Amino acid sequence: MGRNGVKVIIRARPTAVFAQNQIHINQDENTIEIDVSDSKNETGPSNKKESWKFKFHQVLQNAGQDKVYEAIARDIVHGAITDGINGTIMAYGQTGAGKTFTMIGDTRNYQHRGIAPRAIAQVYQEVESRIEIETTIHVSYMEIYNDRIFNLLDPDDMEMHDYVVVEDAKGTYVRGLTQVEAPTEKDALDQLFKGELQRTVAEHQLNKRSNRSHCIFTFHISQKSRTGGNEHVIHSKLHLVDLAGSERLKKTMNDEDSKAHKSTIKKESMYINQSLTFLEQCIVALGSRDQRHIPYRQTKLTNVLKDSLGGNCNTLMFACIWGESKHIEETISTLKLAQRMMRVQNEATSIVETDPSILIKKYERQIKELKQELTMHDALVERTGVIYDEHTPEQKYELMRLVRAYTDAPTDDDFGILQLSSLRHIKELFRQFRLLLRNAESASPQALATRTSTSNASRENGSPAATLEEDEKLVGDAEDRGFVLGIAPNAAVPVSLEINKKDKSIRPDDTAAGLRDPSPVDLQSDEKVSNNEVKGGYDEEATEKNEAYKFYITTGPGKHTNIQLQDEKESLKQIREKLKDITSQLNATKTTIDNLKVQVNEKRTNRKSPKKEGKGTDADEVVDEEEFILMQKEREAKRDYRVLFDDLKESKSEYEFTQRSIELLRMRIVSDFEEWFREGGSQAKNGEMDGDQDKLDEGEKFDQMEIDRIRAQDPDSLAFFQAQKKMRQITSTSSNQRKLKR
Repeated sequence: MGRNGVKVIIRARPTAVFAQNQIHINQDENTIEIDVSDSKNETGPSNKKESWKFKFHQVLQNAGQDKVYEAIARDIVHGAITDGINGTIMAYGQTGAGKTFTMIGDTRNYQHRGIAPRAIAQVYQEVESRIEIETTIHVSYMEIYNDRIFNLLDPDDMEMHDYVVVEDAKGTYVRGLTQVEAPTEKDALDQLFKGELQRTVAEHQLNKRSNRSHCIFTFHISQKSRTGGNEHVIHSKLHLVDLAGSERLKKTMNDEDSKAHKSTIKKESMYINQSLTFLEQCIVALGSRDQRHIPYRQTKLTNVLKDSLGGNCNTLMFACIWGESKHIEETISTLKLAQRMMRVQNEATSIVETDPSILIKKYERQIKELKQELTMHDALVERTGVIYDEHTPEQKYELMRLVRAYTDAPTDDDFGILQLSSLRHIKELFRQFRLLLRNAESASPQALATRTSTSNASRENGSPAATLEEDEKLVGDAEDRGFVLGIAPNAAVPVSLEINKKDKSIRPDDTAAGLRDPSPVDLQSDEKVSNNEVKGGYDEEATEKNEAYKFYITTGPGKHTNIQLQDEKESLKQIREKLKDITSQLNATKTTIDNLKVQVNEKRTNRKSPKKEGKGTDADEVVDEEEFILMQKEREAKRDYRVLFDDLKESKSEYEFTQRSIELLRMRIVSDFEEWFREGGSQAKNGEMDGDQDKLDEGEKFDQMEIDRIRAQDPDSLAFFQAQKKMRQITSTSSNQRKLKR
């Protein structure tokens, strides 16, 4: 995508005492003007700057959460999924300005949810709409507290852990940080809310629930084609960053606080302001013309966000301000940094890797196609006997025979014995030469005498005949002459024959499953077993699920997809018949070509027979009309063969594509049915068919009523509602455990 600047949006926190005389916001022109001259009560002249004017990509005042997300955040998330471009959305500002509300929102209210829950919903909506792409999503959640990294998705690992920020071809990442696979939207929301419960918060004068750390929720996305035709895998990351707010101790400290609390707040504020200062230094360095050194490594925050600041990423910053007179200095400082951030340029490109398994399959397919092309080429140019596959033992034996004939033949008569047809043929001939040479060396008089004496000694001792080498095993019994493969014993029987004789009573299905041959006692006992006992593993739950599946694909939500699946199957059947027809025509054409070739060769042989003395020479040979007609028919047959072969390749490609479409539709039906069945979608149908099913208790009925109500009001909010409910249960359990400990 090339170089692009960081996008910056200003969001003003709603307040009843907005400084209208000092802060002037123009949302149409996206500008903010600040004038502090009226607030100065200085008698003498002052050289301090008293007015500022800032312009940004967008300025939002009294804007709802939906408008905030639709501003630019949706485009950043869309690029991470469809284009495979890394994305970062961060919230910056003073403490209490609304950064966490912008990023996370109100976890108790679906309408007031923040950027992170909305981004999660968009990610899975776009993944579901791209059924041709196989997408794997992992999520991680880290907290940078006092310049130390903590893993929020592993509550058992909350002690100090020396996590290291490293860099590879994919960019920067934290080694050892937990990455949890999240196949559904609910799974990702569960991890987000789980991490929120682990964050470090504290209360001070400006904020009752102030975050004392920087938190980064990250999507790790991998995408590849489901059809297997493309070996490329696209990797992308999406950072959702909630930065801690810059603080002034004189505004956050309370005289009533204890000494220990003041000490903790002071230490936390020091680390927060230090990391934000180095973040500002990186932004200033990136915005300057001379970018010799960028201090990324000064803090963990800037090191983790290296890709987002001047790296491979689409970055969006929400600068949150608190537009009151008492916070005018912090507002000006935030706007200055946001303006510097707009000068930072990123180089956004997708990260593409190669899947070795898919690449191997692709090469195997190409090799197979090239072999077929070579075979076709040899057939068209009447070149026979060329082998492109590995030589069989019979072919190797034939080559060895030719090599022996070549070595035994006189020098003048060896021409034409070895007919070299391909590189593979030449290599195999050299292997046979090497084998023959080694055998000749091993059969030298000294080695032969040693082997003969050893063989005689073993016979005298009553032991079997020794082999050529102590560690070399022969196929059968050794003969009494030289180097041989051996003779199979008289009692030797192929293993397949023995198996067939022993297992004639075993059915094919039983053999495949590894079952033994049933005895008469077993057969008698089987006759007494009832049908329910025979089915064994098929319990009532499985039967219910099978019936629910039939309902789902016939009259339920999966009816339309099932119709598409049946249409594709019918198309596959027609293509299969077409393939059979083309194959039969191709074979018939090949037979015709072979017959015509035989006839032409016969004509040519008769024409080239010895002529009578004095009657013509080779130069007088003329192709007669009958031979010419045969040659013309042969060329036409070869042309028809090529056309049919092209049709066969095209039909095979169409057949494979239809097979893949059927597989995708099957996967879609199964996944949608599992979700539908898991959410209780089969209860209404089961209620009609089975009146004896287990009744729900009062709590389950209430939960089901809530799910039905949420689904009726807004189906997209169901995952958020379920994750929110799980978070409340975890919170309630944790509070009860703390009470018990007291």
